[in-house]
Amino acid sequence: MLRHEFHELEDEALLGAVAPQFLGHPYTRETRNDWVDRGNGYVDYIFAYKGARAPAYSSNCPLVFRTRYDFEDGTLFSPSPARTSATSPTTSPSGAISILAAHRRTRKPRHTARCRNCKDELCEGSAMKFLLSAINGVGLGHVARLLAVARELRRRVPEAEFLFLTSSEASSVIWQEGFASVKIPSWVSTREKLIDVDDWKHLNMSLAATVVSSFRPDVLIADSFPSGESGELMPALSIIDKKILVLDYLPQFLKRVAYVEQIALYNLVLIPYAHGEVELSAAPEAQVKWVGPVIFRGKEESPSREAARRLLRLNEDQLCFLVSQGGGGGTGFDKVMAWLYRIAERYPEIQFVEAVPPLTPRHNAEETPANLSPLRHFPLVDYLNAFDAAISASGANSSTELVCFGVPTIWLPVGSTETTGQNIRAEKLVSRGLGIAVERFDDQALCNAIDNLLRPEYSHEMREKMLNQPAPNGAQKSADEICKWLAG
Repeated sequence: MLRHEFHELEDEALLGAVAPQFLGHPYTRETRNDWVDRGNGYVDYIFAYKGARAPAYSSNCPLVFRTRYDFEDGTLFSPSPARTSATSPTTSPSGAISILAAHRRTRKPRHTARCRNCKDELCEGSAMKFLLSAINGVGLGHVARLLAVARELRRRVPEAEFLFLTSSEASSVIWQEGFASVKIPSWVSTREKLIDVDDWKHLNMSLAATVVSSFRPDVLIADSFPSGESGELMPALSIIDKKILVLDYLPQFLKRVAYVEQIALYNLVLIPYAHGEVELSAAPEAQVKWVGPVIFRGKEESPSREAARRLLRLNEDQLCFLVSQGGGGGTGFDKVMAWLYRIAERYPEIQFVEAVPPLTPRHNAEETPANLSPLRHFPLVDYLNAFDAAISASGANSSTELVCFGVPTIWLPVGSTETTGQNIRAEKLVSRGLGIAVERFDDQALCNAIDNLLRPEYSHEMREKMLNQPAPNGAQKSADEICKWLAG
């Protein structure tokens, strides 16, 4: 009876029940699957890799999963995989319910979700559930972008439920904006040798599978990394029917075949750029919408110059520069700030305000000059009206916000061109007269740029060009496209 019940299931569903962290993984194409009845309601599922390294494991070996079939309620319980040979005994089950078992349960109908803007039905019979995945980058761009989209979706579908699955080391900003989140370890944990790489991958797989099985989302929205930070989203891509990807421009990743193939697993791809502004090396096999830049909060929602300066305790006529190197997740942050401190000392007439990054917990500010004060706040848009100019990283969100608020800026790109594209973004901004690009540690170039911004006619011209740019409404357009697609 037990053997018959299992063989009634499709192979993919069977794998989802027993080993959800491998469901949909490309390496499962070359596998040998077999069942061994151990009696007493337990079955070992032999999952052997051929010529490919098992994800989250350091060697090629058969993996054994022990699964118990519960005859009373018809659910499957699966433990973590044991790294053993096919004939070795496995450990007893942990009792963690599998993805398949959770999705087989019937959710009680509550009401029909409708979009307040278009009144279309989005989800019949139950409240719409959104799972949003944002990785830990060199800044807060991934989190901030999805927060902006989630806020707009919540305005349109207030009865919907939202849950963030994030590896961001600044996940507190999600709670600050009124959203629930589940934190998983980020790549920084492995860089700092806080956790073994294999353990990190396995842990993230297990945590993501548990989130999906427990929350049972109707829609998955991921930012830029279709499989997550360590592949933890791969099971969800096989389980969740409605999948949306907000795709930032990451040139080196777009050259990778596997990355482009993963993009094609999504139904709707939203590109936060004006149409044709960036070149995608391969068009995703999905419905693509260009929604324009996403900004966390608009200029009209932020405090005025007078109010922002009062909050910062600045005089109205005091010249003030913002210094921001993004979220601080890149390498060499302290070294860059030490360089900027030395430059700031040359300009005592300027009050510099340093945006303390949330991703640099061990930031050393012992050598802070007298004319520089720290600012610990998210989002920075609440204070951007206070500044006369800025020295900033050229991340997607930071650059969009500074241009929108008309803050003449010196761009100091963070990260490599391959991973972040900040150098490319800075070049595009400079070509349109929207800032000055300077390489790190080039004293003369930075001083020349500051001197230019101190010239009223120069900074005024740049400010006017910035303010004449189209208002960024990518978050609103993203929410509109999502609601339209869900209703269709």
